[in-house]
Amino acid sequence: MNTVAILLMLGFLIAATSATAADYYLRASGDDNAAGTSAESAWKTIERLQKAKLESGDRVLLEGGASFKGSLELKSGGTKEKPIVITSFGDGVASIDAGDGDGIKAHNLGGIELRKLKITGSGREKNKGEGISFYNDLAGDVKLDRIVIDEVEVSGFGKHGVTIGGYNGKSGFRGVRVTKTVFHSNGHAGLSMWGYCPEEFKGWSHEDVYVGHCKAYDNSGLPEKMDNHSGSGIVVGGVDGLVIEHCQAWNNGWLCNAKVGGPVGIWAWDSNRALIQFCEAHHNRTGKGSLDGGGFDFDGGVTNSIMQFNYSHENDGAGFLICQYKGARPFHNNVVRYNISQNDGRQHGYGGIHFYTEPDGAIRNVDVYNNTIYMEKAPADVPCGIKVQRGLKDVRIMNNLIVVKGVPAIVSIPKDAGVSYFGNCYHLLDGAVMADWTGKKFESLEAWRKETGQERLNGEDIGCSAEPKLAQPGGGKIVDGDLTKVDAYRLKEESPLIGKALDLKKLFGIDTGPRDFHGTRTGSAIGADEGGKIK
Repeated sequence: MNTVAILLMLGFLIAATSATAADYYLRASGDDNAAGTSAESAWKTIERLQKAKLESGDRVLLEGGASFKGSLELKSGGTKEKPIVITSFGDGVASIDAGDGDGIKAHNLGGIELRKLKITGSGREKNKGEGISFYNDLAGDVKLDRIVIDEVEVSGFGKHGVTIGGYNGKSGFRGVRVTKTVFHSNGHAGLSMWGYCPEEFKGWSHEDVYVGHCKAYDNSGLPEKMDNHSGSGIVVGGVDGLVIEHCQAWNNGWLCNAKVGGPVGIWAWDSNRALIQFCEAHHNRTGKGSLDGGGFDFDGGVTNSIMQFNYSHENDGAGFLICQYKGARPFHNNVVRYNISQNDGRQHGYGGIHFYTEPDGAIRNVDVYNNTIYMEKAPADVPCGIKVQRGLKDVRIMNNLIVVKGVPAIVSIPKDAGVSYFGNCYHLLDGAVMADWTGKKFESLEAWRKETGQERLNGEDIGCSAEPKLAQPGGGKIVDGDLTKVDAYRLKEESPLIGKALDLKKLFGIDTGPRDFHGTRTGSAIGADEGGKIK
């Protein structure tokens, strides 16, 4: 066979392969006895769509503005290169009304994109299903490629708005993208991603996961669930290579009653190389007898991860929780930097930044630097600026600004905690003490430094208790994710903190990154703002 003939045959085979992809249409005025392959011959119901044998590259197009009752359980998936796409066509967004059941469900399938849809259940108190569910338990450590959820609204489900799970060794998903999606008014959580993670396990269920420009709110938690947390906004675990950015979480978790873990606005657990940045979490709650209800969290088994440029305010729990629970995989080599916490810890005595570990020493090699914490007295409990509940190992807290007003202590630390404070600024208002050191109160930085050796480096006194000259301490507002509007914690031009930060690169070999909270080049000021932009 000559070259021309071979090329013609290859072209024919490629064209034939491309031609196999099909479009299927649903319209409110459709006919289930029609062909379904055009807008004019559209089907009418989810039940008819359920009978279609979808193949790689196929698209399912639902009429924008129309609502279709039923649950869609996918029986086949696509590939990374040729996914099956389910989306709206025409004007507006199509809705799937799942009633009391699941919205869209896929078991052991990858290569699926859900775009521009509204998925609704009958309400978190009545519905018993999941909004969108992907689950892989294939044998052989199989990672299914490509899951996309984009411009989708999921609400009214008794369980999760979206859940993506992996079980059976390292089986899970790769190349997950959840973008511009809203999860609200669900019971268990907004978005939950999880994987197999026994204490001695090596590896992760999922790889390469991105969650961006999403909103999670009014996800209540389940009052009947007592054995574990419920009511989080966005919670992701079991991932190697995770980014959560430009997301918002608020008013989640108020019905959680669990005694062994509570909800958090945005958090990661049992993950490696996780990055949470440019997010806002505020007014997240927990039940009166439960735990947490915080803004952000790196929890059990997180390694080699960074939390930066986030804004947390008015949450029940910690602004930024660093937590290791018993039975979790190792927790180490994590960084919390250039974040702002305002008036978190409204319940249960949490700190703006809060450490908890079991057993002692299980949190290792964590650097917390250049954060700004503002804490006023809480109506229900006794919060503090930075709180360490149990012993840590090789944790450094550096160049942070902590301001408290009407709060008993700036820092609360157990003796022999395994944590070192270097170069922080502590500003006390309304009679607060400098530190609670295993129950012993220190009223000044000098007294605390002298007895404990904190805020000393190479034989010299460091750290300060100066008035920081903030723009409007306590004046931070809800900014709907636009962090450029968080101006309350900028340093004024006359601030004594400008140019006073320790050089962490020179002293400790720490690369502090290219910018502060507001996008200014970093390196000289204490706190999350480099300063000098306002008078």
